[in-house]
Amino acid sequence: MPKPAIEKKKSTATAASGGAKAPKSPKSPMWCEKEVKSLEEQAADAVVRQCIKQGKAQFIIDELQKDEKAIEVLHDWMHREFRVKSPRVVTVLHISVDSAPDGTFVHLPLNGTVIPGGAGAEIGVPRWLALLLKEHESGFADTMDHFDDPSDEKKKKVNKVLKEAYSTLGGPGFEWQEIDTAVEWAQDRLSSCSEEVLMKVLHDLELVDPADLEKHEATAEEWYADNTDDVGEVLAERFQTLFEPNELTKRALTKRQLESYRLSGIGVRPVATILIDESNWG
Repeated sequence: MPKPAIEKKKSTATAASGGAKAPKSPKSPMWCEKEVKSLEEQAADAVVRQCIKQGKAQFIIDELQKDEKAIEVLHDWMHREFRVKSPRVVTVLHISVDSAPDGTFVHLPLNGTVIPGGAGAEIGVPRWLALLLKEHESGFADTMDHFDDPSDEKKKKVNKVLKEAYSTLGGPGFEWQEIDTAVEWAQDRLSSCSEEVLMKVLHDLELVDPADLEKHEATAEEWYADNTDDVGEVLAERFQTLFEPNELTKRALTKRQLESYRLSGIGVRPVATILIDESNWG
């Protein structure tokens, strides 16, 4: 079958040019495309930085707000950067001797801080107690890691821990009828925690100076074993001071702070709930 005339003309033209075929335009390799894209991004970055230096940041924001995709990016960034985080707290219920309605119900920020210019006044949970609470909950960590596991066996284990160890108000629950009960709990944690945690607790209780132990080539565990009774006495004093109603109120989140969190659409996140019965406390 004869070829179409147009193709004959093409072949004739090719012959006239010396028989050489017209070269095909080469395709850019992938690495070239990536490099070009990278250069474009670098150029865009340079332009944006130059605009900011020239005081045109507002112009950039105005332009971004004209693009639907850019607006989504801006909103996501605003949400991440300026959201109010839910504070972790220890909830304390101090039941009065006279009647429960006269008791104290507060939320202590988990990370205690010293008030600047407040003569050493501290708000929140003291570091030694925060460390012991964390050590306590670490005992349930392996089980609670399976909180959303669909298997019946894992659900049963998680529910058992929740029933026995956790409060309906949030976090592990503690009912300390007497100071001795609280001290016994604390010393159980100290006896099983790591050398590092033990050192931090003893140091925060102002019982041990790490430099002194190092000087005498002694470990925190060795020191604690020789001074268990003394540590118990200090713990009793600290617990009594901490859970006095006026002290709890000073350390707690204020009503204004709690309302601010509520209006921001978030609530406090309890990591532990402690019940103190004043009738046998002290």
